[in-house]
Amino acid sequence: MVQLWKCEDTAEAATYRYGPSKEQSGRLTVSKKDKTVTMLSPIPKLSEDEDRFFYRDLAVVKLQMLSSRETYPDETFIGT
Repeated sequence: MVQLWKCEDTAEAATYRYGPSKEQSGRLTVSKKDKTVTMLSPIPKLSEDEDRFFYRDLAVVKLQMLSSRETYPDETFIGT
């Protein structure tokens, strides 16, 4: 399971921490205008492949789903 926690919300974008726990998490931001998701920082202590395959790809899918509905909850998750 990939957990996401909103850490910043502006008129332009919502920024989320993602990962297995708040203590070990990366950061993604989703543009509210064009719905693109951008990585700000990967999950520390994981290889690029581990981060992308186990966590980031799923977190990006979840953020794309949320942005298509224009809803940005404080916390959410997606199952693996």
